[in-house]
Amino acid sequence: MNSTDRQPTVTESLSRRTAMAGFLGTALGSAFGYDQFLRVEEPTFAASLEFNAADVTIETNCGIVTEAVVAEESTITVDYANVPDSVLTDGYQFQFTLEANPHVDGRAERAFAGWSEPNDHAPADLGAVLDGMDGDGSASDPYVITTDHELQAIAAALDAHYELGNNINATQTGAWNDGSGFDPLTDTDADEAFEGTLTGNGHRICGLTIDGDDDGVGLIGVNAGTVDRVGLVHGDVQGPNAVGAIAGLNIGTIDRSYALDCAVQGTELVGGLVGANVREEGETEQGHIDRSYAECSVTGDRFTGGFVGLNVADTRDAYARGTIDGDAVVGGFAGANALGEGEDAGLIGSLLELVIGVLDGLLSLVGLGGDDIEETGVISDAYATVAVPNHDNAAGFVAVNETDRTCLLFLCIGGDPGDLERTYWDTDASGTAVGLIEANGDEDLDGLSTSELQGAAASANTALDFTDTWTTVTDPDDYPHLLDTPIPHDGGTTPSGGSTTFEPLVDAHTVPATDLLDPADLPHGTLTPSFTALNIDTVSLSSHSAIDPDFTHLEPTADAARIDTTIEFTLTVELGTATETIATATAGPATATLTVDVD
Repeated sequence: MNSTDRQPTVTESLSRRTAMAGFLGTALGSAFGYDQFLRVEEPTFAASLEFNAADVTIETNCGIVTEAVVAEESTITVDYANVPDSVLTDGYQFQFTLEANPHVDGRAERAFAGWSEPNDHAPADLGAVLDGMDGDGSASDPYVITTDHELQAIAAALDAHYELGNNINATQTGAWNDGSGFDPLTDTDADEAFEGTLTGNGHRICGLTIDGDDDGVGLIGVNAGTVDRVGLVHGDVQGPNAVGAIAGLNIGTIDRSYALDCAVQGTELVGGLVGANVREEGETEQGHIDRSYAECSVTGDRFTGGFVGLNVADTRDAYARGTIDGDAVVGGFAGANALGEGEDAGLIGSLLELVIGVLDGLLSLVGLGGDDIEETGVISDAYATVAVPNHDNAAGFVAVNETDRTCLLFLCIGGDPGDLERTYWDTDASGTAVGLIEANGDEDLDGLSTSELQGAAASANTALDFTDTWTTVTDPDDYPHLLDTPIPHDGGTTPSGGSTTFEPLVDAHTVPATDLLDPADLPHGTLTPSFTALNIDTVSLSSHSAIDPDFTHLEPTADAARIDTTIEFTLTVELGTATETIATATAGPATATLTVDVD
């Protein structure tokens, strides 16, 4: 037998899902004259390998599979018969070989328009980049964005029409502009907001880094246009005030878009998706966010929300997950849904002048006029599961939902209570039974436990539209998802392609028979060693064909719930010496199906 042992390597993960599989093998009973030499019945094996739920994982980064792992707790079972005592005295060894063959479901249909290659420097000439792009920027022939440079080139024509042609790998943007990263798509020097359209076509922008110095920080600094079906994943967005992953300030429309696994940090008006969603008084076409979600780590001082820091416009069919930290006016979904002094000056009080200054400055800067904005906002058909800080100025859904009329210079805001319709928060995940702090008591807001808000129970316990807009998630239970919005687990369901070659993960790993067999159990018995007991470390596929270019990109489609990567395993167990094998069993092939976070 070959006694060499492959040493696995483990790489750091960015995202992971787990799966479970088990299989049994039958005895092959390969003996080479064993009954003639020992004059007894041939030893026989039957082998199995079982993975527990946490034993097999696959890890991805911006759509690229970086590693698949079989944990050391995985258990091998070997049923044996007719094994004589002599194997304990004559130097016999067990030899284990674990082989794998990965398949990415649906890969043929999705290969590999997938992801762009990142650039480690900012584009030198935005106009030249724009001139080289497909399309002409009109509504009928939008510019097609296929790289991070082309994404940045939007700043050269903020009133044009754009669409993503593939997923954008923006993981090198942190090195741009002397470390300040990507420039938000707003030209503050020219007093110009984004007034065009950006259609994502369900594609994602991954790894975008922004460290802004001015107010209004996000992929788009100030959005007065339309953003549709754009996803931002693994982003890191920081700035002073009005900070959000998709937009720092929204006075336009954001539809079917999301921020997933993003870190968003600022001071005032900080939200996972949008820092502030506002509209000018009487302008009902402004300030719309629909069918969108944020799952982020959000940090701010005041007016901080898991989805939006301040909403004085219209937000419908949305949800927020993740974590949040802030000092005042902090809510799992929104910091405030109304802006004014509140009851007895309440939470806002002395903060009002500062917030008005930020909003007025941004609105005036981009030429939209800031002499008056709407008094209150509408949030409907929404839920939050965000873990909120444990203090009196934080609420599970929204901190402030009422206001008194207040005027400062030429800007007057405040008045009626904000409108909450069919809204919910998870009292378990948020860590609080307080959904609102300042409110008038007429809000349609309910606190539900995790079990009440997940799985099929969500349709019974909420009034969300599970016919046209939402869907429950079961097996396993999860919170409701939006039907028409890309979700982090999009993908195909039909296996279509992949290597047919099995490659060793654990190659001829040997263990002395004396380490596994007890004389009292011979000649018949069962072994159940774990990988740990066999001195097999965590097994990694980081250098396996699962990670080669044919299997790296997991490009989602919009019509299915998950991407599955299937790894087929075979396990071979042998007993013998360096010159003779007296018994062999092979288990498999069988599969472990791994549900992948598509980054």
